[in-house]
Amino acid sequence: MTKNKAEILSNLDFLSTLHGQDESIDIPRKKQLVRTKFQGNIFATTNLRHAYVFAPLATMAGVLLVSNPAEALPMQGTVAQGGAQIVNTSAQRLDILQTSTKAVIDWRSFNIDADEHVNFDQPTTGSITLNRVTGDNASTIAGRLTANGNVWLINQNGVMFTSTAQVDVGGLLATTSDITNNDFMAGNYTFQDTGSQATIVNYGEITAAEGGLVAFVAPGVENHGVITAQLGKVAMAGANNYTVDLYGDGLIQIAAGSTLTQAGLNASGEELDHIILNSGQIIADGGSIQLT
Repeated sequence: MTKNKAEILSNLDFLSTLHGQDESIDIPRKKQLVRTKFQGNIFATTNLRHAYVFAPLATMAGVLLVSNPAEALPMQGTVAQGGAQIVNTSAQRLDILQTSTKAVIDWRSFNIDADEHVNFDQPTTGSITLNRVTGDNASTIAGRLTANGNVWLINQNGVMFTSTAQVDVGGLLATTSDITNNDFMAGNYTFQDTGSQATIVNYGEITAAEGGLVAFVAPGVENHGVITAQLGKVAMAGANNYTVDLYGDGLIQIAAGSTLTQAGLNASGEELDHIILNSGQIIADGGSIQLT
């Protein structure tokens, strides 16, 4: 549930505000991009980076989305590493019963319609399920996604969380980059460029457990909805090559010398004029927010 402005302010001990300080970078052979645009609300009590508070909300399309709505629920899942069972509980619900701390599942598609529910039942709150989409379509999350642990979603075609999406998980990572199964299982969370120009876009409600994380990493990242991670971490990063640091101060560590060589694309296939755009709310009371 989205809190109103007064309710949020009453619970905050500290607010930091940055006005009109957009950062710009040059992409080789491409037009100049605004690194970060702030049009929404960002709230945190510690480690707040790049905040712009109480500006009017705006809407802006920014994802190359070619998902097939006829393909309901994630389809054709294969457990590639670890232990997990995929159960079609009903026509509108899919349960993933994970038995190992980490598991890798390759899916042909990963979509959730507005009346559908995908649930991950994991051994502990620190468990991670790596979900990799191997098909040609973007992922559209329009319904419920729940997990007691962490759900990582890789789709080089992009990911869209629509306005009806309700995500309630221990933690969430959505990215267009990829990672080898061996690196993931070994705890070496180093992601590599797939050559993708697709983007990660949120219009829904995404909530991580207390102390959890929400991270979107792609050539273009946009938040127009509500992201909440009390005492946790929220990261929106424009990168192709990076490392996820779950325990250090820097959640997303972009590889040294790594430069975006292609801008993200919008729904019309046109290059975006920004890498990160926030017109929604990001709430991390007692936590940290990283926009990079």
